[in-house]
Amino acid sequence: MIISHWKPLDAGVLRGTFNLMLPSGMLIMGCMLFERDGEEWIGFPTSNQIDRDGRVRVDQNGKRLREKIIVVPDKARKAKFDDAVLSALSEFRQGRAA
Repeated sequence: MIISHWKPLDAGVLRGTFNLMLPSGMLIMGCMLFERDGEEWIGFPTSNQIDRDGRVRVDQNGKRLREKIIVVPDKARKAKFDDAVLSALSEFRQGRAA
């Protein structure tokens, strides 16, 4: 896996965004690193929910509703994927600090 375009953030549990190239060559842009209580996980990009009239859907507070566009089918596979990406991300970040 190849990490690129790392952008550190501190917004709630969001710690940064990055692009991820998988061994297959598929590029996933806009991945997110989250952290809470010492636990880290990877989030995939999402898109706005669109109503039948083509407008962005919002909740009762005016916040845009989002929908998943990439899904790992089960918890075990997601944990394995997260571990691999977190390892690659750690190596990438350590290399940039050197």
